[in-house]
Amino acid sequence: MPRAAVVINLTRLSLSAAVMVSGDIAGTPGGAGSVVANELTALEDTFGPTFCLDGRSNIIPSYANLDIPFLWDYWALSRLARLRTETLRLTHAHVYSGCYSETVRFLRSNDVPVTYTSPAHDHELSMEECRALGLEPPHPHISAPTLFDQHQEGLRLANLVIAPGKAPAEYLDRHGIKNIQIIPHGIERVPEAIALAPEQFTVGYVGQAGPDKGLIYLIRAWGKLGYKDARLILAGRGTEALGKLVHQNAGAGNFTLLGYVDDVSKVYNASHICVFPSVTEGFGIGVLESMAHGRPVIVSEGAGAADLVVSDCGVVVPRRDPDAIAQAIESFRESPRRLRSASWAAHERAKEYTWDKVRIRYKDAFLEAQGR
Repeated sequence: MPRAAVVINLTRLSLSAAVMVSGDIAGTPGGAGSVVANELTALEDTFGPTFCLDGRSNIIPSYANLDIPFLWDYWALSRLARLRTETLRLTHAHVYSGCYSETVRFLRSNDVPVTYTSPAHDHELSMEECRALGLEPPHPHISAPTLFDQHQEGLRLANLVIAPGKAPAEYLDRHGIKNIQIIPHGIERVPEAIALAPEQFTVGYVGQAGPDKGLIYLIRAWGKLGYKDARLILAGRGTEALGKLVHQNAGAGNFTLLGYVDDVSKVYNASHICVFPSVTEGFGIGVLESMAHGRPVIVSEGAGAADLVVSDCGVVVPRRDPDAIAQAIESFRESPRRLRSASWAAHERAKEYTWDKVRIRYKDAFLEAQGR
């Protein structure tokens, strides 16, 4: 596991330090918590003492559930501004996700190099998916042009922007963000052995159930296939509530809706292949986790993790294409030999993206932003 960041008492020490800023909490379960923890460790390895303004240390507890990104920016800015009266000199700042435009502006005005990781979901595609499902886009800072522009300003001001894949990098470039470097996310470890798949052909999905995830297209694909002797497992927060969507969009097919699961390894090991049909997603750590468990993947080109999928360990399909998903599933089901070969290839491919390797790339990016 990554080491925890050094906690610094600003009132007692006279030193130089780096800072990590994020609304997510380092080390919590899920993709964002893992990314923040490993970026934090990379900062410490690069610059030494590091302190963290994350979702645990930089928020008033009674506001913890409010989705107000500009308020998070204000809190971070106010804490960093107080450093002017302290004896701490900031050597580097790294930001993960969220809106920290005024914070970045303050840091850059004080000659602090800033790197900024952006998952970069395509907000136009997100809004299209919400409306197609009869939902209102949930984030005003995404749907209101003036707020969106302010949301993006911190990325434009940063010395270097890190995107986790080609799709988010292209999206950022379209919106005027330059100086982009692609660094994929990682996983902690790859299991030594590949667990045997169950006798019944099973397709898995692990992730949340938001509109961006494109689950409606996987559900439609499974309904088209109409297998009587196979099942589709949908696991992750919100999937337990998809019964109505399944009923409306898939007239046939066996579904298991698990909701949140403590041990995602059980879902991967219970599957033959896994499908990640995201319309837009910065990365999608589930893709890499599935491969690490020796499960070939079918991934939409909307996910940043699609970059990792080569032909011998999975299939990349177009966004919003149930027919392509169904065809890819059928191709694995009808060829046990291909399934075995892809299982081994996926397991080996995942070994290239463990966090210890990815952190080296973070360190190089931090030093690049310093001009070293």
